[in-house]
Amino acid sequence: MKIGEFAKVCNTKISVLRHYDKQNLLRPDYIDKFTGYRYYSASKLSDCYRILAMKELGFSLEEIKAQSKLPKDKLFKLLAEK
Repeated sequence: MKIGEFAKVCNTKISVLRHYDKQNLLRPDYIDKFTGYRYYSASKLSDCYRILAMKELGFSLEEIKAQSKLPKDKLFKLLAEK
C-alpha cells in the first residue's frame, strides 16, 4: 500500500513515516525509483504500531531503535516496567 494508505491505517501522518524511514526505524518495502513513492506491506503494520505505542509511553526514537533488537520477552518486561 502507498504511504498515505499506510499512514491512515496506522493513524499517523505521512511526515512521521518519512521521518521513521530517515531514522532507519521503519523502512518501506519498496520505493519507486521514478516517483519516489514509498510502499509498505501489511507485515509492517505491527512494527508501526509498536513504534507508536512506545513513543506514547515516552521512549525516544533512539531507545526504540535500540530496543527493537531485544528478544520479545525482554521487550515485554521493559514495557511492563515503563
